Amino acid sequence: MSNIHTPLDVKVVQRSFPEAKEIHLLPLGDLHWDSRYSNHSLIERKIQEIKENNYLTLLIGDTFDKLFFNWLLKEQQGDDLNVALVTVANLFKPIQENILLIMDGNHERGMEKKTGFNMAEALANVLEIPFIRGIGVLHLRVGKYRKNQTSKSFSRMNSYVGLVAHGYGGGRTKGAKANKAAALGDVMENCDFSIMGHVHDPNLIPNSRLVYDPQRKTVYAREIRNVILSAFQNYSNYAQESFMRPSPQLEYLMRFDGMYKNIEILERSM
Repeated sequence: MSNIHTPLDVKVVQRSFPEAKEIHLLPLGDLHWDSRYSNHSLIERKIQEIKENNYLTLLIGDTFDKLFFNWLLKEQQGDDLNVALVTVANLFKPIQENILLIMDGNHERGMEKKTGFNMAEALANVLEIPFIRGIGVLHLRVGKYRKNQTSKSFSRMNSYVGLVAHGYGGGRTKGAKANKAAALGDVMENCDFSIMGHVHDPNLIPNSRLVYDPQRKTVYAREIRNVILSAFQNYSNYAQESFMRPSPQLEYLMRFDGMYKNIEILERSM
């Protein structure tokens, strides 16, 4: 007899904020720090903004670009992997407590296939931050939940459950990229939001799905906010030669309410 509830090896990162009326999450992805097209001044400004506002954040993959590794292969002058790791770790140390998790991306995995060494995992170990491969669950518990709008009593913290992944494959059109984000939000049954990077084309794709409540015998619509992050790269030669459009410089500041379960997402210029 088979068990329909089979535990899977998917990492869960849970953080609780019982005293917070609200929390803000400003996720970062695709920094490609060692690429010559990486916008270092913008990255440093975002880190300072996160520190000043006490935003939460996460690194969604491709923090490194692989050029450090390529320099070593070609015996060119440049930072070795140890120096590269220390440089980026020092960059994020001021917001170490604000980073919920670090993921690897296809660039870190490409280097790992050749060397057995994952730069993103090493960065997570240095900063003592949870590291996630592939797909992960981010569970945020915020404030204290009111039973209804008129109730004066509090019950439990609001739970917000999201799926995070770096992303995969190509896709030149907006539709193909949006479909990937929507598909991520549909992977898990009780998902409230999803966050991915990789495609270097920021977007917010809201979705909803039918959910059946067997206790109340009712069907309701569950909203899912699917976020695609921007990249911290200028318009590279590769993008120009491939006839790709420059990516919009947009970011998404996510607000999670601690009193009533509600997610607000502000799209703004980086």
